[in-house]
Amino acid sequence: MKFSFFLKDSQKDSTLLYLVARSGNERIKISTGFTITTKSWSTVKARVKPNNAGQELNFRLDKIEAAAKEIYNRARVLEITETMELFKYIKNGIVESGLLDRRSMETTTIQSAIVEFQKQLKEGTRPSKRRIGKTVSYSYLQLFQTVENTLIAILPDKAPFTYLNTKEFASKLNEHRTKQWSDVSALKYILLIRRFLLWCKDSHLYNFEEFPHILTLPEEHESTLFALTDDELRSIENLDLSDRPALDKVRDLFLISCYTGLRYSDVSRLGAEHIGTNEIGLSTKKTGDNVRCPITPRLRKVLDKYAPGYIFNKISSQRANEHLKLIARKAEIIGMMEMVTYKFGQKVVEVKPKCDLIAWHCSRRTFITLSLVKGVQPMAVQSVSGHKKDSKAFNRYVKFADNQVDAQMNSAWD
Repeated sequence: MKFSFFLKDSQKDSTLLYLVARSGNERIKISTGFTITTKSWSTVKARVKPNNAGQELNFRLDKIEAAAKEIYNRARVLEITETMELFKYIKNGIVESGLLDRRSMETTTIQSAIVEFQKQLKEGTRPSKRRIGKTVSYSYLQLFQTVENTLIAILPDKAPFTYLNTKEFASKLNEHRTKQWSDVSALKYILLIRRFLLWCKDSHLYNFEEFPHILTLPEEHESTLFALTDDELRSIENLDLSDRPALDKVRDLFLISCYTGLRYSDVSRLGAEHIGTNEIGLSTKKTGDNVRCPITPRLRKVLDKYAPGYIFNKISSQRANEHLKLIARKAEIIGMMEMVTYKFGQKVVEVKPKCDLIAWHCSRRTFITLSLVKGVQPMAVQSVSGHKKDSKAFNRYVKFADNQVDAQMNSAWD
């Protein structure tokens, strides 16, 4: 087995230093906790350059490497040969040696670890499936912000990591799930909590064999997909809101979303710089992908109201959703709809008028499903919506659109 040191991110001015242990094609990375300037590091020698201050660090690295080799030899005496077991033994031994630097992070409690994790997310890297260095999207930051708010609300002050295995924590998280999360939401948030804990483990803050039982992933169930029909969309288009200018502006933004598939986070920041002669082009806030949306006649009609400056109404998403429900009610989109969700694996059915269920993301679903129903090729729709090939979410839209076409055919030939 070979041991060496390498920089976490050689493109940055300063970065963490990792110890890597290799056995054949397998390897394990262990954070030393030391942060150094990139220019002071010799990649060839895997040590701090001799002409830089830092010989004390080289001495520490020598001790860490020597300890790793000693632990490896001890494992051989104990006849630990299976690669993953060997890596685990070496990692635990190095962590317990006390040679790693944990002073740079005040992470003795869950709350302080959350702060450090959030800090690293904002710096642009995150652990994803144990890989470091993947760019963090806006949506990932927003998701973790929700998780952080949840944990801070249910954790006692200065909670140690052992609190995660208590009945009290399980009870509080279960109560929150019951009140706030469907199984679809719980799956996203629990996955993120588990990734946070993996980061804690990789950073030597919390060593565990299994995730707490309360963080078992819920089964995936498909909830009801709600999108507007073309008739319902035209009802909103044709609604006279001249006496309600605030509603009129929200309606226009919603229509732009319905015609482009843009999320609220993108349509709410549209400006003249994004709108060309024949298309809208921008980098999406959620994923950072560059998308282009053709300007269709119905979209052009809305945009022309704001030309040439294209200054749209600035309003919070919460307030926009409140206005949207009122707009839908005025447009008489009041048919009853059965919504199916799941909580703790149990089916939950609610029947409500559509105007009470509508929210901004309905516009994106409406764009995709109506485009498919009208015969636009799925690949063309994906190029505008930004969905990747074989996206599970997009395949749901295809299935939903197929069902709508079947219903229309049955109605026409009844």
